Amino acid sequence: MNFIVNVIKGRVHKMKKFIATALVCVFSTCSVLAGNYDYSKVESASISFYDANMCGDKVSSRSNVTWRGNCHSDDLKVPLDTTHTDLTQDFITANKSILDKDNDGCVDVSGGYHDAGDYVKFGLTQMYTATTLQWALYEYKDTFKKNGDIDHFNTVLNHFTEYIKKCTFMNDKGEVVAFCYQVGDGKTDHEYWGAPEVQTTERPAYFATKANPATDITSLAAAALAADYVNNGNEESLKYAKALYTFGADNSIKQVGDDHAPSGDEYYKSGGYNADIAFGATWLYIATGDTTYLNSAKTNIASLIDDASSWIYDWDDTELGTITLIAEKTNDETYWKVLKETLDTWKTKYNSPQGYACIDKWGSARYNTDAQFLALLYSKYKNDNSYAQWAKTQMDYLLGDNTAKTCYVTGISENSVKYPHHAAATGFTDPDSKAEHKYVLYGALVGGPDKKDKHVDKTSDYQYNEVAIDYNAGFVGASAGINVLYGGEYVEESTEETTKSETPSETTTQAPVSPSISNSWDFTGTDWTSNSTGGTVYISNGLTVRHNGTGSVAGYKFDRNSKTPKTNGYYVKLNASKGDKVVAYINSDSSGGKDLVLTIASLSSDTSTVVETKTVNAKKIGEYSVTFDVPIDGTYIIYTDSTSAASAYYNKIELQKATLKGDVNNDSVVDNKDIVLLLKHISGGKKITDEQALINADVNSDNTIDLRDMIALIKSL
Repeated sequence: MNFIVNVIKGRVHKMKKFIATALVCVFSTCSVLAGNYDYSKVESASISFYDANMCGDKVSSRSNVTWRGNCHSDDLKVPLDTTHTDLTQDFITANKSILDKDNDGCVDVSGGYHDAGDYVKFGLTQMYTATTLQWALYEYKDTFKKNGDIDHFNTVLNHFTEYIKKCTFMNDKGEVVAFCYQVGDGKTDHEYWGAPEVQTTERPAYFATKANPATDITSLAAAALAADYVNNGNEESLKYAKALYTFGADNSIKQVGDDHAPSGDEYYKSGGYNADIAFGATWLYIATGDTTYLNSAKTNIASLIDDASSWIYDWDDTELGTITLIAEKTNDETYWKVLKETLDTWKTKYNSPQGYACIDKWGSARYNTDAQFLALLYSKYKNDNSYAQWAKTQMDYLLGDNTAKTCYVTGISENSVKYPHHAAATGFTDPDSKAEHKYVLYGALVGGPDKKDKHVDKTSDYQYNEVAIDYNAGFVGASAGINVLYGGEYVEESTEETTKSETPSETTTQAPVSPSISNSWDFTGTDWTSNSTGGTVYISNGLTVRHNGTGSVAGYKFDRNSKTPKTNGYYVKLNASKGDKVVAYINSDSSGGKDLVLTIASLSSDTSTVVETKTVNAKKIGEYSVTFDVPIDGTYIIYTDSTSAASAYYNKIELQKATLKGDVNNDSVVDNKDIVLLLKHISGGKKITDEQALINADVNSDNTIDLRDMIALIKSL
């Protein structure tokens, strides 16, 4: 016991009191954790879902998900004609210099996010989601910083912001001429089930113009960019926000987006544009202080106030968002009253037999967490904890506090739903397949149960098990708000020794351990001597390699020579240790071709020695994997022979480091130094960032780093 006290007082400066207290409890056999759920983990997970739904040519460099790569390269160059867009030829001719600045006959609308388990980029949900996430950051920025999520969250948000600006085409006067509000068609897209990286479905682009303004969507886009300015001070975002708002709200013609999007009325039918104008105006008021925007917001929301309390804030009903923000900024009880009435209705009217607030069976958890988010804001500004407590009970239900003991957030616990409706994560081509999913979709809020607490965990069931960007939007804000109130308060260590009478904090801060391994490759750079198509580098034998991580890896080429790594050869070179594994994941998108021969060889100077050769039958559509065991420490290359001509390509190559549980400092020894580092991490004093160190720190292998790992580490020593 004295050892632990000395560590805390002498070697860990200002260690948090709750850690010391909990350690006392460890040695007195009392309970370590008092709370049911680690809300800090939930907050981090809620953001992580967006990594899986990124689209474009920057996915590999931005996404934390190793099984996702760059996709939909065709969005980079959509032919600027009447076939691939909904624009008239007269409009194209008149505005070609604005739409096609590089004069290649195409328009670039790449980036953004896939909508759900499919790959269409819908305007309403994307703009709503971007704004709602910015709103969460606006309300809880300090929480995201404290939880270690801020950099990751900003990456997610910047991907939205960048895309919105790219889709906004302005003339020299700073006026919006066109805005691309949808890429892809729902009907044709939904005929495909497979990886987005290999989808070949045509993806037409749909544009708002002054004649067809999509006022609802452009107003939401203005809100998103104004909120970005509020959070980050980005002047360009404010410029675009003002222009988009003027384009939508001040245009004499006003229309909703689905008035001219062929799939809009089938998938996301807009109920109107006044609420969206008001929402955009409110964010511009917050950004500029200009009361003109506030007056516009009040005017456009006036006719909707009476009906606002009958639903909740969502992608098509943003009036309650406007009402909440106006109440925050003006403290006008008229607006607070509407929000309170809405929340009171949710607390009393929509309860399932188990007390779950369900307003609609389709994506119920999405509406529930939206309500949680607003309840937490009401509690925050009106100092009424009853609404925050209600939000917590609802969140706890979704995390597993229900009779089915089901967690409706994927990947965060053993009882999480296992079969979300998400094509990329399944790893197969048939949505009706009952097979186990190839990849873990981490942090996605599924549709959730119905009013009778029923839920079906089935891939093809998009009512109960769909996931979507708008589903997670309110969830992010709600999880952050609950983490603030119930995730554990940290108190600086006193100079007095901790006693057994002290009570440990409800939860501990943790860092999610990625289920992926330490390194993978994604390469589209200039180091390659092969042909390049559509932004993805293809090797002459039909293979690609990608890099998705960091680590001690030297060189990224793919060698077809079994003896000497030539400068123009194609190989992957990596440093590995005994016990590590090298895994090649191979996708085949067509039938036919030859077997694929793969070899791993140890490298000494310019000479390689074959360690192992394996043959893969990749003649059928699907994904294959090959695993090589590393026999001794050294440098290795993995390559294919020049005669291999399978109709397949590399999805990724991974280096799986041999794990020494408890080796937090990666020095191949488990000792007291590791205890010190683990204490610092758990207490929030100094976070572990190295990926392999995080894996090693999860001593009990439950995908969470907390006091239980400290117990296991101490016992092992």
